[in-house]
Amino acid sequence: MNRAVARTQATRARTANQRAILQKTAQGGRGPKYLFSGLLRCGECGGAFVIVDRHRYGCGTHKDRGSSACTNKLKVSRLIVEEKLLSGIKSEILSEAGFKAFEQEVRKLLKSNQPDLSSARKAVRSSQDEVDNIMNAIRQGIITSSTKAALEESESRLSKAKDQLMAMENFQPAQILPRAREIFRKLVGRLESIDDINGAREDLRGLIGEIKLIPEQGELWAVLQQGAENSLCKITVVAGTGFEPVTFGL
Repeated sequence: MNRAVARTQATRARTANQRAILQKTAQGGRGPKYLFSGLLRCGECGGAFVIVDRHRYGCGTHKDRGSSACTNKLKVSRLIVEEKLLSGIKSEILSEAGFKAFEQEVRKLLKSNQPDLSSARKAVRSSQDEVDNIMNAIRQGIITSSTKAALEESESRLSKAKDQLMAMENFQPAQILPRAREIFRKLVGRLESIDDINGAREDLRGLIGEIKLIPEQGELWAVLQQGAENSLCKITVVAGTGFEPVTFGL
């Protein structure tokens, strides 16, 4: 159900540069402030669901261009969005069943990413042969203006090939699986203690991507697409018992 969980660590690494850019941007202007900023999309028009007044999310397209551009007038409290979505995400994705799926996906990824030691050793031999051939030529007095540069390039390739081979030989996937639960718990903890809003947001992006808010009979339903298997989770985020009433208009 949640293959994307296993890819969260990679997602966070991939977005580290984006966060740095956001931090620099924030020095000259405000960056995303809330946990679900940038993750919510209108199920009617596909536009962004944004803070439209002090406390509520609404369709940005409707806010800026009116009903002719998007008929979705529903608004929902930011606190309700965060409470209901986090609760649903943790119960559906970050549950014990979710951990089992996470562990299974980790095993698959480790198996599919086993280092190719044969190719690495071949690269070392090839680079070593290049260096040996150049050195033999030098010993025989075959020296040209490009000999020194060719030798340096070959030695550099050999050094890199050896480093890569060493890294592959030291790769120990057996140590990763015992730490899977620890990694998983840290991920859950980041979502429960959201002092690092940007980090938690990127974790969510890696888990579920964007969230569609679809109006249905006076309620907004959050539709979550969970990873590569395209399974869906629907969570109501407005109206009903304990929810803020639907608000029409701006």
